[in-house]
Amino acid sequence: CLPDYHLAAGEVLSSAAAALRAAYPRYRFEPFVDNSPLPEVRAAALSGLGCIGDNGLLIHPVYGSWVFIAAIVTDMVLPLPPAGPPLGCLHCGACAAACPAGCIGREAAGRRGCRRGCLSAVSQKKGSLTPKEEALLRSSPLVWGCDRCQEVCPLNRGTQIQPHPCFTGYQGRLTAGELGDLTGKAYGWRGRGVLERNLKLQGGPD
Repeated sequence: CLPDYHLAAGEVLSSAAAALRAAYPRYRFEPFVDNSPLPEVRAAALSGLGCIGDNGLLIHPVYGSWVFIAAIVTDMVLPLPPAGPPLGCLHCGACAAACPAGCIGREAAGRRGCRRGCLSAVSQKKGSLTPKEEALLRSSPLVWGCDRCQEVCPLNRGTQIQPHPCFTGYQGRLTAGELGDLTGKAYGWRGRGVLERNLKLQGGPD
């Protein structure tokens, strides 16, 4: 099943950071995968890697939003990269219309905590759920996460999708039988209890 991308990307970044330290011993190079002290999406956009969509995700001109963001933070002064091709969110409303929880758009932007109420966040929430959150999970075919805003985004059409070799053989379906060993699984960080609850809400086996 799907390996933890934190580990897959972390190995690559750790190796790169070690090579940079060897080449430039006067400076520090610290890798971060999904736990950077910087706001990663905004930092990536400011670095010229793409734009930020209405769904809050980075949209790369080649790969769309189908990317993982990681960083190497350094105290070495580096020149800014040349500006890439112009790219901007179309603000077409497709992601807002498709969002199961209604967390995208002008009305949602005015509600505090709307990000916490999205289907992906609810599927990862520990503890008890509200009736509204339970209904949201029951309405979804997914046990973990949500990609609806990415699936309908026009800027994701025709993008290059090149999975890391570690994802070879991923079946895309989680069953109760796979909950016995969550070691190294990207969806295992919240623990077995959250996944079991989600499976039960969708009518899965106890």
